[in-house]
Order: sequence, then structure tokens, then C-alpha cells
Amino acid sequence: MPEELTSAVDAREPAYAGTIASTAETAAPARPEPPPEPEDDRDTVEVRAIPAPFAIDPPEAPAREPGAPPLTLRDELRAALALEGDEQKRRLVEIMRSSRFAMMRDVQDLTGEQASTPWTPDGRTMKEIVGHITGWERWTAAAMEEIIVGRSEPAIMSLAGYPIGISRYASIEAFNAARMSEARERPWADVLDDSAETFESLIAAIERTAATSLAKTAPFYWPDLGGTVPCGVYLLMVTAHHYQEEHLPEVQQGRTPAR
Repeated sequence: MPEELTSAVDAREPAYAGTIASTAETAAPARPEPPPEPEDDRDTVEVRAIPAPFAIDPPEAPAREPGAPPLTLRDELRAALALEGDEQKRRLVEIMRSSRFAMMRDVQDLTGEQASTPWTPDGRTMKEIVGHITGWERWTAAAMEEIIVGRSEPAIMSLAGYPIGISRYASIEAFNAARMSEARERPWADVLDDSAETFESLIAAIERTAATSLAKTAPFYWPDLGGTVPCGVYLLMVTAHHYQEEHLPEVQQGRTPAR
């Protein structure tokens, strides 16, 4: 996921929820480059997603013609933004469930050996991919609990507040590496069970979160939609995006695991 979460590097530019970036000073020409910062050094790497300095309404979903091809996820999300209150939340949950089902449909039938075999060109296994997704679901559920008690910008937006492990991560890469490392050590059946339980916990947390509370959260610009949305609503939308746009293509492309 959460390649869509953002860090504002320059206050003059809008913060895009598509990339988390850390600022590094350029070494003077006559001096050697400084060593890379530790991945989890929260004292020197501050990651914070900052709202766009002005509201940008996302464009509407295109008009539907008879016989037109199915809507893309982007258009589905834009259409959901035209809804309000509980109706909007209900539709976003439907999109999340559908996107996750499409991704997990074939994954859950893999054997433990298949799930532990390099699946993607960069060598990640399906066990690692599912473990990483579960980590983001758990974090998003924690964010819902923050929104329930009135927080307008949940800690996940600055890579903080994860309920297990360190409290703040320096980068998405550091968080993903931690979750994949955990998944590598677990049986595939346990990874799948944890995935299913965590997703249902996320849905339950969303159901406990009032639609009005989601709408009152801080606004964030999401370039994939080309507009600004409340970050509580964004977290529901980006979760569906995580399943369908980031990982479903990996699942489909790797039906025959890489060797």
C-alpha cells in the first residue's frame, strides 16, 4: 500500500499520497557521501503526510453508455465519492471486498511449497506478499479506532501507530521488510488464517466508524484520483487499490511461480 501514502518534501508543493519520500542532504563535492540512515531511525527521518494546501475536487466517473466496458477501479472509486454518508461507506466496503476477493481467489489454493517459492521478478514469495498486506490491514484497522475517538489525522498517515512492533517506521520499505520477514517464518496455513481474520477485523472496525467521522478527517490529495478526499475515506479507497492495482497483477502474472 501504501505507496500511496505521502511525505511532503517541499512545503511549496502539494503533498501527493502516491509516494513516501525522505529528504537527504546532498554531500558537498569535496566530501565523501554520508552513510545511509538506518531504516528505523525515527529520530532523524521524519515522515509525515501533509494535506494539499487547497482542496481539489476529484473528477466524476465518466458517463456510462449501453454496452460500455466495465468501470475501472478508479472510476468505481470516483463514483463512490458522489455518494454520501452511510451509502458511500457501504459502497467502499463493497469495493474493498470485491477487490480483495479477486486477489485472494487463486492465492488461497496454493500449497505451502508454492507460497514459499519466489513468485515475482524481484524474488518475493506469495507468503511474503500476503503477510505484507495483512500488516497494512492491521494498521488501517488501528487507524479506524483513532478516527472513532475523534482523531482527524490517524497516525498511519505519518507511518506511526502500528499496534505491533516499533511505533514509527522511517519508510514504507522498512515496514514492508519487517512484515515479510515475519511471514517467511510462519506456516502458509497460519499466514492465510491471519490474513482472513485481520481482514474481517478491519471490516468490523470500519463498520464501527461513523461515516460522518470518516468525512471529518483531514483532507489529502490523491493523484490517482486527481482530487482531495478526507484521509479516513482515502484509507478505505487505497486499501481496495492495494489489492487490485498493486497485487492482483502480481498474482496473475505469477500463476506459474518464478524459478
